[in-house]
Amino acid sequence: MQKKYFIVLFTSLFGILLFLAHPSMAKAESDEPGAGISAGEILNNQIDESTYTPTEQTEEEKEENQAKPTESQRFMLRSALPEPYAQTALSSANQYIINQNYSTATIEKQLKNFTRFAYSDGVGKPRGIVIHETANDNSTIDSEINYMTNNWQNAFVHAFVDRKQIIEIHPTDYGSWGAGPKANPYFVQVELVREKNKEDFYRSVNNDAYYAAYILKKYNLTPINAHNTGSGTVWSHDAVSRFLGGTTHSDPVGYFARYGYTFNEFFQLVQYKYDRMDKTYYTSVPINPRTDAKWDAPVAMKIDAGALVKVDTTKTKNGWAYIKYDNKTGYIPFGYIQTENTISTQYTKDKINLRTDGKWDSSVAGTVPAGEAVIVNGSKYKNGWAYLTYTKSNISGYIPTTYFQKTNPMSDVYATMQMNLRAEPVWDSAVTTRVPFGAKVQANSAKTASNGWKYVTYNGIGGYQPASYFSTTNPAKTVYTNSFINPRTDAKWDSKIAYSIPAGEKVQVDLTKTKNGWWYVTYNGKSGYHPTAYFSDVNKYTTYYAIGFNLRAEPNWNSAVVTSVPTNAKVAVDPSKTAANGWIFVAYDRYTGYIPSTYVKK
Repeated sequence: MQKKYFIVLFTSLFGILLFLAHPSMAKAESDEPGAGISAGEILNNQIDESTYTPTEQTEEEKEENQAKPTESQRFMLRSALPEPYAQTALSSANQYIINQNYSTATIEKQLKNFTRFAYSDGVGKPRGIVIHETANDNSTIDSEINYMTNNWQNAFVHAFVDRKQIIEIHPTDYGSWGAGPKANPYFVQVELVREKNKEDFYRSVNNDAYYAAYILKKYNLTPINAHNTGSGTVWSHDAVSRFLGGTTHSDPVGYFARYGYTFNEFFQLVQYKYDRMDKTYYTSVPINPRTDAKWDAPVAMKIDAGALVKVDTTKTKNGWAYIKYDNKTGYIPFGYIQTENTISTQYTKDKINLRTDGKWDSSVAGTVPAGEAVIVNGSKYKNGWAYLTYTKSNISGYIPTTYFQKTNPMSDVYATMQMNLRAEPVWDSAVTTRVPFGAKVQANSAKTASNGWKYVTYNGIGGYQPASYFSTTNPAKTVYTNSFINPRTDAKWDSKIAYSIPAGEKVQVDLTKTKNGWWYVTYNGKSGYHPTAYFSDVNKYTTYYAIGFNLRAEPNWNSAVVTSVPTNAKVAVDPSKTAANGWIFVAYDRYTGYIPSTYVKK
């Protein structure tokens, strides 16, 4: 777009004749949602162009706006050539731009009081974007905006871009006067300010491509290059002149060529930016995002490796991505996020030594116990060695993939009997340690032997025993006697008394041997059966020691003596039965009764 912004209304008769010559181009690709619009459709549309024509024009500008598409372009329209002649691989210039990791400018708004009119399809419904350049080697973004602010009735666009800034001066939901009455009803329009060297040119193009991708994403438009075919969403001003007419400008083609760059390369960069805009990313390491795009800013949150985050590319700063995670926001350098999740949580099969490199003769980076969760980074595999991080100790290193698995091999199981662990999965192997009945041990499924013997660890010592000797639920239960009881040798009252247990004593129950509501209980090395109703999970008695007394049947001295309790004998006191006069209820051996509280001590 030249400094004079030559734009003039011209008759639509040529467009009608062109449509009659090749009506198949009337719709072209624009039937597809988000595909933009074709020259054939624009030239065929019958709209009031006065709305899309500047209010002030010189005779020279009016004459320029009578320009029509050239014959060569009319042939291209009839042929409906496919789009976009774009390379699949990035050009060297674009690869350079991407490798520099330039920061993308934040979109600023300096909205002016220009006329606001709807696009042909309505407010907020553009069909694409037109790329201009200012054609002035000596101007700046501020001087361009000032000039347009003072001359907007002659022409105006939506935004200006240079190497440092993206500034919108007109709401993109409304049309502008920037590319002639044929293009103005359909496109957002942006001016690229000229730079004085190649590096600054690349920086400005990076911002311009980002802004174009941002507009396409904002209005749900698909990136399609219209520069070669006159059909799509991304138009050069040059393509507008060639395919639509109403203007004779060829920007930004000549300016791009000054730095060995083409519009097709520019579109490729737009596509690259678009493909990475508003997408989800994954963190490649555990990281603490910051409240601003610098390491000395306060920590905003903590994120594990492999976390799914959303990036708001409109707020990129100095190579830092603005992310949202778990309803919190912050900044992370782009180098710490990736488009594919190569991070997974795995578990060590055994105690392992991480190495500093993917080979056994490298130094040890740290040790990870068996069954621990580790973070594996799939992008760093080396010859079958994986790179993993053990966050509990904050260590990272390499280990062969055979040393870890997706599920945790460690699980808690319980000994269903007293047993000896063996060094190997055979009975005649050496004993490593003894495990009590009901003890909780850790089983390692990754080391289960082929004959079914489990490898378990108890108090840090490992060994084997058959799997049938363990249970996932604890077969042992600790309970307390509610009264003096006589366990039986079998689960029935007429069986022989096995031994006696005073009230308030702790006993162990073997739940695997429960019979008809009778528990198999063990006390002081002796075992027997007794009904479950005689036990409680919580001891209702408190242990005291006697100062020597006669236990009374009722809480008074005139009551009958139940039995004599010797000095220092252990007694069980039930606080819930303390009498009003302070006498306490005491269980001793098979007897119960009362005594003043002063006759017992802790």
